[in-house]
Amino acid sequence: MRRLVKGGVLESVRGVAGGYRLARAADQLTLADIIAALDPIETEVGLLCESLEPASQQVVRQAFEGLEGDAKRRLAQIRISDLRPAGV
Repeated sequence: MRRLVKGGVLESVRGVAGGYRLARAADQLTLADIIAALDPIETEVGLLCESLEPASQQVVRQAFEGLEGDAKRRLAQIRISDLRPAGV
């Protein structure tokens, strides 16, 4: 929870009725915000590339960078409000 607070996704509320709530409106928060706060998307291609020739390493790294960019863009398009059932 601390990472979500530090990342600006949640805010803590003190007191008897305290707890956590969204730091912004649900239509202003995306899945990308949550992922970035919890564990930034990092490509672990080092181990994969160790056994490859340098030219192949570059191709693999570029492919993973493209996938990472695509994932971030797609996650940024999904708002928390989109995930709630209708009427909630």
